[in-house]
Amino acid sequence: MSLCLEPASPLVETHCERVDTFAVLDPARWNELAAQVPFRRWEWLETWWRHYRHNRCELFLLVVHNAEGDVIGVAPWYVERSAVWGRVIRLLGSGEVCSDYVSVLCQPGLETAVAHALADWLTTRGRLLWDLIDLDGVDDHDGVTSALIDQLEHTGQPVDWRTELSSWRIEFPPTFDGWLGQLSKSRREKVRQMMRRMYDSGRAVPRLAHTPAEVREAWGILRQLHGERRNSLGQSGCFASQRFQSFHDEIVDRFQSLGQLRLHWVTLDDQPVAAEYDLTGGDTVYMYQTGFNPQFAEHQPGWLNTIGTLRFAYEQGFKVYDFMRGDEPYKASWRAKPRIQWHVRVAADRWFPRLRDRSWHAGRDFKHWLRARREQFSQWWSDQSAPGAPQPSATGDAS
Repeated sequence: MSLCLEPASPLVETHCERVDTFAVLDPARWNELAAQVPFRRWEWLETWWRHYRHNRCELFLLVVHNAEGDVIGVAPWYVERSAVWGRVIRLLGSGEVCSDYVSVLCQPGLETAVAHALADWLTTRGRLLWDLIDLDGVDDHDGVTSALIDQLEHTGQPVDWRTELSSWRIEFPPTFDGWLGQLSKSRREKVRQMMRRMYDSGRAVPRLAHTPAEVREAWGILRQLHGERRNSLGQSGCFASQRFQSFHDEIVDRFQSLGQLRLHWVTLDDQPVAAEYDLTGGDTVYMYQTGFNPQFAEHQPGWLNTIGTLRFAYEQGFKVYDFMRGDEPYKASWRAKPRIQWHVRVAADRWFPRLRDRSWHAGRDFKHWLRARREQFSQWWSDQSAPGAPQPSATGDAS
């Protein structure tokens, strides 16, 4: 584990309380603490809660105030009741929506103070209100969450860190040609050839939605091409989930009004062949979803889309393009760099949650052992089946 911690906060008097409704909080202050990450914004997480809440979960927002009563931190959580694990704290935005970089919202410079206030509440006044904290996709640079987990571990709560899929980011150099120069020679030549043959010739046209009418058009194209691509692979695609589709229908409207929506599509000979759905925050573009027309596979619409959207991002002054979570090989080929993401589990320091935690570890260790034995057997069987391997004789001895 190599999480980056923020410098220690000065001594700050704090007060932490639990809130079970968004209505008592100030959206503007929430967004000030979101550090320009779209998936931490009120618009994203409050919308998620309305679309994905169910009868086994309840809002579990922990709000930290300073001595003057100002909000300096918010833990954007909910608690889910499970027959197996008890009351489980999870991040808002979890599940099929795949919200990246969700974290404790915190005023810069007060990371340690906020983390200590949260840990103190969880281990004193709120100690009986949770059995397990299960946080998915904790970024390696998330100092406030790291400080919180360290404090909980220090007070006796069993903690487990596991790496999972990385997120991948391109940090643009001062010039677009400078980024092209980072690509492999063969990829760089192919990109320049496609730019000349497709874009410069006018056959391929990159488009970016600006008006509400263009957004509606682009959104329909994105959903259609995503579905066609996934269907060609024998999959249903994300938008087959009605809840997922309804959530994003609303998100598109809300983020367009914020000026943080980028719907980009590419036409080839006047036919839509690729589309991309991005959100922006600060100097970063976050690539959320794509779609390609499989009937144009010979023209490599994925390449056309990536070239077009990266050039758009650079020309609009963005410094970072984030492919988000997923270790697909193509990301490294575009010279994106990985950022480690963690899955963190914290069991409450009580006998029953500890018993559940030990059972979970035993089950995980057994699965790892069983997987290793299967791999060993597969290797042995492969060696036995290889040409020239000794074969058993009629008496059962190796000949």
